[in-house]
Amino acid sequence: MRRGIPIILAVILWVAPTLADPLVDTLWVRRYDGLGNGRDQCGAMAVDAYGNVCVTGYSLGPPPLDGRAGFDYATLKYDASGNQLWARRYNGSGNSDDYPYAMDVDALGNIYVTGMSIGSGTAGDYATVKYA
Repeated sequence: MRRGIPIILAVILWVAPTLADPLVDTLWVRRYDGLGNGRDQCGAMAVDAYGNVCVTGYSLGPPPLDGRAGFDYATLKYDASGNQLWARRYNGSGNSDDYPYAMDVDALGNIYVTGMSIGSGTAGDYATVKYA
């Protein structure tokens, strides 16, 4: 009986990769190039009960009067087919760098984004934004 175990194990190891590797089609790909046409990086993603995909990250903003552009939260919502429904940006009170770290959606479809934001006259604070 013990002799059959290696043979069964060998068959499983030989068949398993073909079962685990079905043909996969890419349904859609979307890219985001922010206002500053610079570095954009995803920080978090969530899918709501309707299959909408919500993505947040940081994106270089347009240069302010002092000439230095800071990073802002950039949050986008796509429908299940990949059509962009909206894009919103959050630039904190310090008009400096803002980096989102987490995102969640609730049962009503509200989106919550939280992260670090340089305040006006303060160091790094946390900032939470709710989108309806």
